Amino acid sequence: MLAAKLLSAFLTDASLLLIDHKGAEYHCGPKTVKPSIAVRLRNPADRRRFLLAPRVTFGEGYTAGEIVIEKGSLRDLVALISKAHRTWRQTTPRPLQNLLRSWSAATNFIHQVNTKARSRRNAQHHYDIKSRVFELFLDPAMQYTCAYFTEDVLPAAAGPALQRYFEHRTEDLDTAQRRRMAHMIAKLRLAPGMRVLDIGCGWGGLAIEMARQCQVEVLGITLSSEQLAYAEDKARKAGLTSQVRFLLADYRDAGGTFDRIVAAGVLEHIGTVYYKTFFLRLKALLAPEGIVLIDAAGRVDGPGGTDPWLRKHIYPGGYIPALSEVQRAVEASGLETLDVEIMRMHYAFTVREWERRFMCARNEISSLMGEEFVRMFQLYLLASEMSFVYGQFANFQLQLSNSRFAAPVTRDYLSKHEFAGRET
Repeated sequence: MLAAKLLSAFLTDASLLLIDHKGAEYHCGPKTVKPSIAVRLRNPADRRRFLLAPRVTFGEGYTAGEIVIEKGSLRDLVALISKAHRTWRQTTPRPLQNLLRSWSAATNFIHQVNTKARSRRNAQHHYDIKSRVFELFLDPAMQYTCAYFTEDVLPAAAGPALQRYFEHRTEDLDTAQRRRMAHMIAKLRLAPGMRVLDIGCGWGGLAIEMARQCQVEVLGITLSSEQLAYAEDKARKAGLTSQVRFLLADYRDAGGTFDRIVAAGVLEHIGTVYYKTFFLRLKALLAPEGIVLIDAAGRVDGPGGTDPWLRKHIYPGGYIPALSEVQRAVEASGLETLDVEIMRMHYAFTVREWERRFMCARNEISSLMGEEFVRMFQLYLLASEMSFVYGQFANFQLQLSNSRFAAPVTRDYLSKHEFAGRET
């Protein structure tokens, strides 16, 4: 089978057994390495489809139950492929890698034309499902972005770090997400009476926490009707409707002037085509001494593309940007970058815990959404986790302003402010 031969060429350090619909077995990878994973293809058409679109074919086949892992686990398989891709990056000449990434970025361009109507449809696709699904694997504040762990979570050496990552669980995710919110609130330097705009406010957790802790007025905007209803209900239950409002609105339609603007998990949905528009809008909405805080997943190896299966089934219109792409748009807008923080493994720990909680609740989620959804979403979570472990993804926070004097000149002020809100 040609697909098996191509897979064998890709696997240089590990092996797997590929079984076709007739029961024929193919050893993929070094013959001296015993396969620890066995994968069966039940659909004969998948042999041909793998050659044309391997990622989409595997994702759709696994979701439909036509590709079955008979030995090992889905986590084992995704980790094996991710490690093999890391080896490819380490051994492939840099010019060839750059050429392939440039081609991927160019072909990905058309999928990022996120007009208002298209952005609304994209948000509906991922977020307008039952909020109960997200409640079952997120923290109580429903933070659907990178948590913030302590510095002793990993040793500072690749070998020991990876071993510890796979052998030990970290602190409780709920604690790490409270720490993240405290860290962001400290960077925003909130004061009572300030007006805050939360773009892509999700289920309202951060907006409500900012209002509760700092006595600020918050406007949260989202493109998801499901998130809007959930956030409004949560604000009512917290008794904060006089301080927090939520609207179904696009960032391009936001008006007014705000002392602080936060956009967490939003940049991945904007599309590079609209980065300049996005940051120009932020500048127009921001007070002269105001602060913008951007929190986003990003790639550290330059512009690239989006996995076609993820783009089709999970995040249509989505793209994990390179910091260089973002900074060009920031500079063009006239906003000044006050601080950049790169969080390298925090997202891996976060998604690992999401996947663990998701699978603990799989029976209830299956009853709500169906078994195919469970398989699809677990694959998405595991692929995301491994892209932060073995890939070139990280999380970054950008602190921006119209004025270079909007924040202190060192980070010392963060430790003075962030700890107070962590456990409250």
